[in-house]
Amino acid sequence: MLNMTQMNRRDEINAIVDEALREFPGVELDPAFTDLLVSRLEKRLSARDLFFEFALKILLVTGALAILAVVLLFPGTTSKSPVVMMLMSHWQMVTIVASVIFFTFIFDQLLLRLLFRRSRPKS
Repeated sequence: MLNMTQMNRRDEINAIVDEALREFPGVELDPAFTDLLVSRLEKRLSARDLFFEFALKILLVTGALAILAVVLLFPGTTSKSPVVMMLMSHWQMVTIVASVIFFTFIFDQLLLRLLFRRSRPKS
């Protein structure tokens, strides 16, 4: 289902194509030209939206983790939580788990969506 921004973009694209076609009335174009042009523009715009969504999700997760780190690590230098001490003593394992989660997130949110958008059959 299309949301409002996609509908507005589609209307903008159609208006641009109509205006361009009115400027050159003597040129005979292939009947599928407009559909091909619109589909290419939609792919490019959807890829840009996908990267923007991914960057926004990364920013939100990073912000939440930064707030968590501030709350756990900086309440007092003398009193350390047992959880914080365990995480600090096993920092290699924490880094490995965080890396696996991060790359899984990248694969799920970015790469799979790009692959499935490109392989989607034309209607």
